[in-house]
Parts: sequence; structure tokens; C-alpha cells
Amino acid sequence: MDLDKSSVSEFSCGNDSVDNVAAKQIIATGYARPAYRGITVKAFTANSGLLYIGNNAGVSPTNSYQLPAGEQVTIPCDSPDKVWIIGSSGDPDDCKYNYVIA
Repeated sequence: MDLDKSSVSEFSCGNDSVDNVAAKQIIATGYARPAYRGITVKAFTANSGLLYIGNNAGVSPTNSYQLPAGEQVTIPCDSPDKVWIIGSSGDPDDCKYNYVIA
């Protein structure tokens, strides 16, 4: 898949939190456009837990990209519903993140 490297006319952003019970998809309410430049996820700097990022609901610490506090990753995919996140802690306050869909 080739992502468009030019500027985008609109983007969506937000934040959420996750625990270690069930993975969540990044879903931007009211944002129906594809992601032309990908999805960026940044873990809050105050997180005491880790984020694990994968491509399905079965994401776990053993089959994912580990994102520690304060770090970010851009995933070159065309839809936010392809990105799944689960936390390392049972408390969602320990595993918060921001995202940008562009």
C-alpha cells in the first residue's frame, strides 16, 4: 500500500485509555475518511503501564509493538480500525494515549 506523502485536507485526533482485559481499536467518531498518511499513537508521559499495539483483537505482549511512556509510533495503514491497543495494567489510568489519523 502506498500512502500519500502530500499534505492532507483534514485529520482527526483524540485520546483514550486501555486496560489489560480487552484490546481496543482506534475509532474516531464521525471520521469516515481513510488515513492517507497513517496513524500516530503516543503514550502519555505519565503512564506507569505499557501499551501494546497490534493488528487484531488478539494483540498481546508477545505479538505486538511495545510502546513505553512518552514514546510514539506511526503505523503506515489506511484505516484506524486496523490498529488495536491493549495495556499492561488492569487500571486504564496507567495506559493512556493520544492518536492522530492523517
